[in-house]
Amino acid sequence: ASAEGSSFFSCLRCVRAMILWGVLAAVASAEGSCAIGINGQMLCCAEGDAECIGKQRAARDTTEQGEEDLWRPKFAGVRTFAGLPLWDRAEKFDFGILGVPFDGGASYNPGARFAPTEIRAASRRVEKFNRLYNIALQRTGLTVVDLDDLTVTPYDLMKAHRQIQLAAEDLMQMGRLVVLGGDSTVVQPVLRAAHRVYNATVGPFAVVHFGASLGTGDSTWGHIPQEPAPLFWSLGEGLFDVRHSLHVGVRGTTSSSKVDLADQELGFATVTASSFEELGVAGVVSKIRDRLERRDGTYMPCFVHLDFGVLDPAFAPGVGSPEIGGLTSRELQGVLAGMQSFATVLGATLVDVVPAGDASGITTLAAANIANDLLNLVAKPATHRLARPELPDALQEPKK
Repeated sequence: ASAEGSSFFSCLRCVRAMILWGVLAAVASAEGSCAIGINGQMLCCAEGDAECIGKQRAARDTTEQGEEDLWRPKFAGVRTFAGLPLWDRAEKFDFGILGVPFDGGASYNPGARFAPTEIRAASRRVEKFNRLYNIALQRTGLTVVDLDDLTVTPYDLMKAHRQIQLAAEDLMQMGRLVVLGGDSTVVQPVLRAAHRVYNATVGPFAVVHFGASLGTGDSTWGHIPQEPAPLFWSLGEGLFDVRHSLHVGVRGTTSSSKVDLADQELGFATVTASSFEELGVAGVVSKIRDRLERRDGTYMPCFVHLDFGVLDPAFAPGVGSPEIGGLTSRELQGVLAGMQSFATVLGATLVDVVPAGDASGITTLAAANIANDLLNLVAKPATHRLARPELPDALQEPKK
């Protein structure tokens, strides 16, 4: 009896639904056209009633709270990062996502050249409002765009670096960038561009490096900049201030204890992955803040270099050099969000995502969300002075 009753009421619901659709169809046929606005109200217009049709469209296209997203499925449309508009080269922009599909310097797992495309695909579920930063960039009046991918040669590392540097330098003249690599050598030409653009206006900047390895080991094949040493070669060119720079998330094995000693002699500070258990996210953020603080109480601007191998393979298996014992995605998000109260981030690179090793798609999903966090961090208004600090008279260079 119970099954029969359930079936009876199910039938009633079906009949009622069919009657409702029949009524709506009749109304549409008699009145011209009907539409349901986002407020849930039915609005029917007679054929040719321009004023009514205008109201109907306005109800459907209301954008005050981002309701237009309800009318566009996330799985459709052109794949730009998080649905950002594709950059029109004739217009200026404030902040942009730039893909650099180059992996000619990979030392272990190749395939990072495919990362920008796959990260964009995974970003379809990234919404406009970011809770960690309490901001929706596209509703702030700022121009935030997807700059597409650079076209770089896959055959010649040095030529590719020149192409990346020149393109990044031109783009940095217009706005700030979050760069999606590519392997970790991509950071060197990007830092060159940042040095040329920002050193004269902002002054020296530090590098906050997230990664499992130090990035300052000597190159395997001599003088060519390769993945073990992009920060070593960048520091050798004087591209950033090492006195305020640090590594976060370092762990695993290395060829010798001299590798760590050499890095310390270069001037870097290091927060290891194991120290997260003792310090927690807040403690690590405090370490970064202390490192960036100048003697006059202001904070040095910084560039974030994020090697995605900083995450544990449980959260990011598809990377160039996986290393167990890494950060969780939540810890990484927490540290980046904690930096927003004091750090002026001039730009960022996110590198070393290898989609071929990411069968489940969790690496690119994490990368898409972390890239969005970096974009918000770069754009978040800082709470301190950005300009180069004035030196006391006693430290000023004598005028000639």
